[in-house]
Amino acid sequence: MKLENLLNKEISKHNFIETFIFKNSKFTTSILFYLASYLSLNSMTKNLDNKKLTTLKKIVLPISSAFVGLYTSNFLKKKIEFNTIRAELNKIINDELNIGFFLKDQNCKYITCNEIFANIYSESIKSITGKRDNDIDSLSLNQILNYENSDYKVLVEKEDSNYIEDIKIKDDNIKTFNVNRKLVTIMGESYILGTMTDITSQSVNYNKILQGLNDELNKDNLTNLFSRKFYNEELTKLVNEYNSNEIGVRSKPFSMILLDLDQLKVINDKLGHGAGDYVLKEIAYILKETTRDFDIPFRFGGDEFGIILTYSNLEQSIKTAKRIQDEITKLSKDFQNNPINTEKLNIAVSMGISEYSKNLDKGNFFDKIDDLLYQAKKSGRNRIKY
Repeated sequence: MKLENLLNKEISKHNFIETFIFKNSKFTTSILFYLASYLSLNSMTKNLDNKKLTTLKKIVLPISSAFVGLYTSNFLKKKIEFNTIRAELNKIINDELNIGFFLKDQNCKYITCNEIFANIYSESIKSITGKRDNDIDSLSLNQILNYENSDYKVLVEKEDSNYIEDIKIKDDNIKTFNVNRKLVTIMGESYILGTMTDITSQSVNYNKILQGLNDELNKDNLTNLFSRKFYNEELTKLVNEYNSNEIGVRSKPFSMILLDLDQLKVINDKLGHGAGDYVLKEIAYILKETTRDFDIPFRFGGDEFGIILTYSNLEQSIKTAKRIQDEITKLSKDFQNNPINTEKLNIAVSMGISEYSKNLDKGNFFDKIDDLLYQAKKSGRNRIKY
């Protein structure tokens, strides 16, 4: 029988709400805990949907009315079986709300909790009740210190505590919880009421969205190469790492190639921007295929590309540039036979290359390579300058 119906049935037996005598004060405290928990949910929990809130209200109203009768009525005659009420409340909390609850006294001892809370720490309600956090074997030192600080904030500073916590569950999975603590008063005594809501799925979705946003910022939309923003961040890291090495420790060499697609404007004007985009994508593919996984091919925009070659000196980088040039020559031959190339245009790139040298400013390093690229284009295009 639903709790609401159970209470209404008892109420209907009398002219008005009489009172409920429970087996002992411990049971009474537990029931009051559940009632206070429900009454506090609205302000403590922001993750309940409308259906769960409706369920909550349907249960709270009759219980709270009954307990008003408990403390205002002069009749203390009828008894209601505690276990029936507790089982019904546990079912609603565990099955419908899926929130971990706990109640602590002013000495920070657990008075009671529900099974969801106990299971988070691979404990039982019995093994937690009556203990402080530092008496619970499954808690780490960091958890104990964190919980003690939160309890202090609630009890002494009279402020609600709210934070996000990642906890390793017994199957070694990491779950994310929204943890709330607040001060509640029951029969004139102050208690810490806490809730733990599993928000793992929300956290995973948020991280996916964040990763997607990062990918958009770090990748070029057309070619899927790294973006200019990402290039700037990575080059800064490499320069700082190179110059921060101790005296006598050999810094790891790195080089950079800047490439410019010769006559992209001609391709766009004569064959259309669809043909120009096709060529840009093909060049991007070549850059990815001719470099290593730890190299950083990027696109500045328009017809400008680049590659940061980590762990590569100038000689190694020149070899990479020549491989790129050979692959683009093959691409140009294929493009000659492509139906979209009605004008039989060629594809070629000009390149500038330099190895980084100690204490060279990032901007000056780029300018040096950009000047080499300019010389390559000026000397007849399809050239490599270093």
